[in-house]
Amino acid sequence: MGLGMKRGGMVRIFIDNNEIAPPDDCSSISSILKYVDEAHLAENSAVRHIQVNGRLLTPNNLPGSAQNVTPHRLENPDKVELFTGNIAEIARGSISEVLDYLERIETLTPSLVKIVRTDPSPDSFRNVRLLYEGLYWMDLLFDKLKADFPVHLEAAQLGKGLEPECCRKSVATLKRLEESQEGGDFTRVSDLLEREILPFVPLWREMLIAMAQKVPGMQ
Repeated sequence: MGLGMKRGGMVRIFIDNNEIAPPDDCSSISSILKYVDEAHLAENSAVRHIQVNGRLLTPNNLPGSAQNVTPHRLENPDKVELFTGNIAEIARGSISEVLDYLERIETLTPSLVKIVRTDPSPDSFRNVRLLYEGLYWMDLLFDKLKADFPVHLEAAQLGKGLEPECCRKSVATLKRLEESQEGGDFTRVSDLLEREILPFVPLWREMLIAMAQKVPGMQ
């Protein structure tokens, strides 16, 4: 289930070094992030980075990075730490990082699709799990950025050849990917990666580039 996390109070959760009561569901980073976003983050704040048992978890150490987190370190964590910052500060530090992450997704996902489709293994499904956890974190970041630095797809002429509502579908797609991965549905996982996740990447990239033009301090 998710990152193999424990439920309830067995996992200690900290925001900027202050411990908070955990949610009922601590089964994944995405469930913790959703709880924190809804119950604890100020309107102008966002999660800057995450540590699990003292190990940094950001797009830079998700699949495709030389700093990729050792998978077993994410199993049954005792401590999850979230560090926040002002949304403009987060935007300046995160946009380039996420653009690099999207490039890795485009490069690596086709091979991951092939492996899941033809020779699925625990390692490939672990990479799928890390992928959707990273994408979920990115989606929450997008929501924060869009609120403060709105980009109108039609006005900005973004997403050529893509449906503008695909951003609104991304969370539902990630949920289906999570459910398929947990249910061992190899075919559905590979289809979602190939037909829904990859088509999102160009629009995510264009939106980030457009948002960067509106962020104070961005060059």
